[in-house]
Amino acid sequence: MAKQPAPKQKVEKLLYRRQEVAFALGLSVRSIDAMISDQRLSTRRFGKCIMIPAADVRRVCDEILRCDMLQGVAPSRT
Repeated sequence: MAKQPAPKQKVEKLLYRRQEVAFALGLSVRSIDAMISDQRLSTRRFGKCIMIPAADVRRVCDEILRCDMLQGVAPSRT
C-alpha cells in the first residue's frame, strides 16, 4: 500500500525581514529603520540579515490601528 503524502500545513513565520515588515504595514523601509532605532521594533541578526519578530510586527500594527481609531481615520478596504 502506497504512503499518503502528509497534508501541507501552513507554518506561521516567526521572523520577518525589514522589507517584509514595511510591505505588511504599508510603510517605507526607512520608517521601519526609524522604528528600530527608536526601539519600537526589536531585531535579531543572522549574518547580514536583520530580522524582526512577528510579535513586534503585530504590536506595532495594533498601535497604528489604535492611533487611527483615536484620530477617527477609517481603516482602508484594499
